Amino acid sequence: AVRGVGGGERLMIVTATQPGPCTTRRGDHVLSLALKNKWQFATMHGHGMWLSSELLSPWDLAGQWNKVAVLAALMQPASEARGCASWLLWADDDVLFSDMSFRFPLDQYEAQEAWLVLWGDERMTYELGDSEGVNTGTMLLRVCDWSRALLEAMTRLASSSLRPVLTNHDQGGLVHLLHTAPELWRRHTRLERDYTMNGHWPSYTGAFTLGAATLRSPVWGSSALPVIVHYSGCQMCRGHSFNGTWTDRGVAECVAAFTANYIFADDQSLRRLGLRHTRLGMPGVRPAEGSPLFARHAELTRCMPRFLVVGTQKGGTSTLHYVLRSGWHPRVALNKGEKEVHHFSLDDNHAMGPARYQARWDGEGAQLGTCPGREDEVRGEVSATYLDYPRAAERAFALLPFAKVVLLLREPAARLVSSFNMRWQVEVCGKLTWTRRDCFKGLSSREQVKEHAVGPFQLAAALKVWARCQTPGGDGLDASCLGADFVEKLANRTRRERREIDVCLAALEADAPPLSLGRCLGLPILSQRKLYKRMEDGAYVYR
Repeated sequence: AVRGVGGGERLMIVTATQPGPCTTRRGDHVLSLALKNKWQFATMHGHGMWLSSELLSPWDLAGQWNKVAVLAALMQPASEARGCASWLLWADDDVLFSDMSFRFPLDQYEAQEAWLVLWGDERMTYELGDSEGVNTGTMLLRVCDWSRALLEAMTRLASSSLRPVLTNHDQGGLVHLLHTAPELWRRHTRLERDYTMNGHWPSYTGAFTLGAATLRSPVWGSSALPVIVHYSGCQMCRGHSFNGTWTDRGVAECVAAFTANYIFADDQSLRRLGLRHTRLGMPGVRPAEGSPLFARHAELTRCMPRFLVVGTQKGGTSTLHYVLRSGWHPRVALNKGEKEVHHFSLDDNHAMGPARYQARWDGEGAQLGTCPGREDEVRGEVSATYLDYPRAAERAFALLPFAKVVLLLREPAARLVSSFNMRWQVEVCGKLTWTRRDCFKGLSSREQVKEHAVGPFQLAAALKVWARCQTPGGDGLDASCLGADFVEKLANRTRRERREIDVCLAALEADAPPLSLGRCLGLPILSQRKLYKRMEDGAYVYR
């Protein structure tokens, strides 16, 4: 339990998780975010918090009924765990606070003698006895004898002959009591409709704008932020569909909506630390302007590039690099050494740290924040791997959030052929590829093929081409044979890749969408060596 501070000790937030680990890593991650959200709301308002991962009475109060057992235990007059809290707020593990500044009107409820407060519909609950008439995923309970009696009555229902006919578990039990014995329970129950105590997530999908105090568009006639949104269907701990009532697509959509709401709420909390999120779909944060972190970041990165040319490969980046390095503008300063730095795309380079990155301009011994060059120079770099390598954009954004991004594009089919041609020439010519445009015309013997080899695999492939395409006199390579070799290998390579991509695209349209095409292809989990080989010699269509 966490004891509240700052005047909010009269309310304790109570939630629970299952006793064991989730069945998927995504389930554990989503659940941890939901718990963090509740913790943040509690600490912002000085509320206490109790997290239960135990089944207090598994023989009769398991599953959704466990909340009744947890609340009953905390409701006991001598409960030390409750501390000085006079109200308990139950929140299911799959609910999120959205309006982090909201304060529950406890004084108003006490003046009205409303000891149970939850979302509900009067007619559905009291007249029809419909178990959907209330939502027990979020509810406020006053610590008093009346609430103890209510919880005791729900406990008796759980082990009675009525339980099998009660729908929606504990929620159905509560509606049964309110419907059949209103004289006992209606007087001190408030079905809250003045604010959104338990919004349904589909209604709020796409409705949040980062940093806004109202919704992007009204929901049920109101632009006010919901206090709490319920993400039933996200399969929090399972992370995927189980019994067919929810498709995997539905689960994925729910988790995406959950993530946007979480970041929206987290942004409200992190601003107290001088941080802010930049997009609802991205977990990364940026120091808020004017904060100490912002000033520190700006000072240490002031010698870093102010623009990045990120691609595309075979889209003209080498030509632009040549123009910039040749003095096109006296203030532009590119990195020293080879053209491409690959700092953000290759793991080993990125692991060397920002000082080593700055050394590409200032040389060994470069110190962050110290710029030995011209004060007015504009630094930049050209690395075509930044456009489509996993993690490159996220890493670049973290270090250089204000850098300009220059993107060169090319007609996709022409780019693919050009990219494959570069790899094919390396296969045929080896080191000659980098010294002459028509490298294959420079090969006049089997010994030259070996002399210019760059590795055993390339040599084996080049010798096959030589055996297949050498001229009748054995003093060169036949152009028409080379052309046929190029076309055949290009067709085979792209056909194989298209089959793999088609499987992923079909998954995007079916019930199991991956987070992205690149993730479906397995790119983010590859080691640096395997990723480089895959991207440079097996991702022509993807790129």
